[in-house]
Amino acid sequence: MRGSSTNQALRAPRRVRADRQTLRWVLAHEPPVVFDEAAESFVELVRGGTDGAIEVELLLGPEDALSRGEHVSRTELVRCVQRGEIEMAHCYVAALGTFSDPLWAVELPFLFRDYDHAEAVFEGPVGQRLLDGLLPAGIRGLAFAYSGGYRILPTLGRELHTLEDFAGLRCRTSGNPVPQALHAALGGRAIGAPLEAIAGMVHGDQIDGCEITYVRFAATGLDQVFDTINETHHSLFTTMTVVNEAWFQGLAPRHREAIADAARRSCRTERRVAIREEQVTRRAYAEAGVKIVALEPEQRGRLQGVGRAVRGQLTSRFGADLIEAIEAL
Repeated sequence: MRGSSTNQALRAPRRVRADRQTLRWVLAHEPPVVFDEAAESFVELVRGGTDGAIEVELLLGPEDALSRGEHVSRTELVRCVQRGEIEMAHCYVAALGTFSDPLWAVELPFLFRDYDHAEAVFEGPVGQRLLDGLLPAGIRGLAFAYSGGYRILPTLGRELHTLEDFAGLRCRTSGNPVPQALHAALGGRAIGAPLEAIAGMVHGDQIDGCEITYVRFAATGLDQVFDTINETHHSLFTTMTVVNEAWFQGLAPRHREAIADAARRSCRTERRVAIREEQVTRRAYAEAGVKIVALEPEQRGRLQGVGRAVRGQLTSRFGADLIEAIEAL
């Protein structure tokens, strides 16, 4: 696997002097390769911005960070940040929505027109509003990133050429209300499950496909499980860097700003890398002859119509003003 620097940081954490604070940062991010450059950038920016007063300890995965011998869900990881058991995490927005409903709005189908539109949302007042929505839970959102970009829908023994082909599809999703509503509207069923459960669910005939990104698909070996990539690009897979608010407020103001600035800059790096890696991975699959199904314009228009209906269905939950503000950018 590329990006061994993060893994090396885990195997040999830095020694921290007694007069320095340690910021433990759990990267619950798959695949790690997309976040390696960003993680290195964050560590150096914090060290420089605090004159070495704060040292970042990178921890890859909640199980190692929390010394548990069992699977730790991303939602439980966020609760650990909330309780102050760890200072910072980078985690899926699908899990963070449990603590602030409006965050799930960024999972809505066809909400973002393109990456430039998403950038305008995440870097502007609307993005700040979404980040601040975690404060009542004792968590501060610092910045948004991706985990490989737009979602695709790999399947086994099934191709999705028309809207009717989605009927009856059992699709593994993150389990939040947005994919539940989308797949129900398409006549299928969303089944919430962790990423590592997908292969077993396919072999056990529990699912026909899954929502994932190109980069995650390649990095997790699921290209050996599914035989078709359906290029739906129906939503963005988004992630966020979050910090325990009480710990954050206990820092000197200039140290708070250094960490916030480092998070913003490192997440910009991650978004750039995610877009690049998505293009590289997609091209590699096409050149290798992997079956990639892209909807024809008429059928894609129909799918987008279902997406708009789902957005309307969930608007009252997330706030009409929020959805309108995103769409207006």
